[in-house]
Amino acid sequence: MPRSIINSIFLSLLIGGLFVNVYFLITQAISWTALLIIPVLFMVIKRQAYIYQHNNRYYFRRIPFTRGILLSSLNDIEDLRIIETAKNTGALWQFIQKINRSK
Repeated sequence: MPRSIINSIFLSLLIGGLFVNVYFLITQAISWTALLIIPVLFMVIKRQAYIYQHNNRYYFRRIPFTRGILLSSLNDIEDLRIIETAKNTGALWQFIQKINRSK
């Protein structure tokens, strides 16, 4: 499941803003090159899907650049709701069940 554009924009602004603020605290100057990190982060974050496969195992990743949670460790939708608070949890759970059945 790919990330939405809004989610990718939010995360790139959040992480990029952190980098820009740290750069400003160190140098006490704003640089246009420091602001270029935001579109680069958008491109990287957009490619990171919520559900991905690594070594023939499926993982659910809510936060970019983290390993995620093994899908086989999620027993029911309540386990998913602990880590995912979005309203589309039901659709996500159906997608996870479909993946688990296809293995």
